Amino acid sequence: MGSFVRKFFAPWTAGDCFDDLDDFYDFLLRRNKLLNAVRVVFFLIAAACLMLGYAFEPQPYNSVAVGALVLALGLSLVIIQNEKQLPPEIQNQKS
Repeated sequence: MGSFVRKFFAPWTAGDCFDDLDDFYDFLLRRNKLLNAVRVVFFLIAAACLMLGYAFEPQPYNSVAVGALVLALGLSLVIIQNEKQLPPEIQNQKS
């Protein structure tokens, strides 16, 4: 159970849960790709809510936009921590 929690909430600390470093790096790259897609969705939600806030009553839309931006920035911190664990040659060739 502990390894699942570390892989899910703090993947950059889960290196010892894998038998091979290459498996760990592949896991981090897959996790970063997924987190980046979710982060883009949160930025799109924030942008749409800000536009709706200008067109209609701003209070509910601005609150949702702030929440989406906080979540997107939090995901950015996780992605940064994951990338710090990757060796430089993998960081440079990731897509």
